[in-house]
Amino acid sequence: MRLHAERLYVRCPNWVGDFVMSTPILQSIRDAFPDSKITLGLRPHLEPILRGLRFFDELHFHPPKLRFGGVRKLASELKEKKFDAAILFPNSFETALVAALAGIPRRIGYAMNGRGFLLTDYLRPPMRGFRRIPNPMPYFWTDLVGLAGVEVRSIRPKLDLDMETESAFASWLLQKGIGPRDKMALIAPGASFGSSKLWRPDRFARAIDLLAERAGTKALIQFGPAEESIARTLKDHCKSFAVLAADPPLDLHRLKAAAKRCNLLICTDSGVRHYGVAFDRPVVCVMGPNDPRFTAANLDKTIVVREDVDCGPCQLKACPLDHKCMERIDPARVADAAMRLLDLSLT
Repeated sequence: MRLHAERLYVRCPNWVGDFVMSTPILQSIRDAFPDSKITLGLRPHLEPILRGLRFFDELHFHPPKLRFGGVRKLASELKEKKFDAAILFPNSFETALVAALAGIPRRIGYAMNGRGFLLTDYLRPPMRGFRRIPNPMPYFWTDLVGLAGVEVRSIRPKLDLDMETESAFASWLLQKGIGPRDKMALIAPGASFGSSKLWRPDRFARAIDLLAERAGTKALIQFGPAEESIARTLKDHCKSFAVLAADPPLDLHRLKAAAKRCNLLICTDSGVRHYGVAFDRPVVCVMGPNDPRFTAANLDKTIVVREDVDCGPCQLKACPLDHKCMERIDPARVADAAMRLLDLSLT
């Protein structure tokens, strides 16, 4: 049954990459409900990603790791807004519980993690035994919003960058030694998900050096909170030109300028990867423990470099064994993939 809602609450994904991947779905919700007041619920640190986008009317920030008192407080805040319906992207029990306690009449989500009874409209994901069968997240969410009568015409991420930020970034970059005519490789070695996604800094550095030798690139090394030591170690291993994106570090808004400016992005399977896709940049993704099928969308300018191992994909945050899914990836493979993408983008 098609949704009718004057006030619509949309609970957004929590991870940076998932959030960026969800932007075309959020735009589709706006297109389907042009006259509704749409409130996005999200973690506060994600707000910079949304700057410049116009598919919502207001934001409501959700603190992470709520205790029961926090759940009740959040539900009370939402109840005051008198929402007619909620679309829930996260699959957590807590997300559905908050919407139910808020008294939102229609609650749309996936029936996972024992929360089906808290939803009024739901889908069950395809399962094999007790495990969900992986499919790309944009398609997963496309099916979800279909319950509300939303048609998704594109799954390519949408980000906006204002000219003032872009110009200021170019000036900042020039001070770092990277001019407007230089070929820039944006390097993102971190991964907030956990250590299992990390590739050794010396391997990253070797790939950067090989790319610099072949293509004359200069590297800008981006890092997120608590990742600066990884970035500095990587830079120390580089023999070619490499600078840190520091003084100040790039926030999630200025990171858009870096993604738009770069000629190539080399990263782990982290949120930065999807920035590259949003700005139509070539991306080399070094992937270890995660199942590539969850992100197998918009791959026309992306090469995923990974190693099939008997213990993976495990989806674990920390490797309990020898981390061979990442240890077996040779820097030359990554550099070769980067060169293939650069050759395509420059032709």
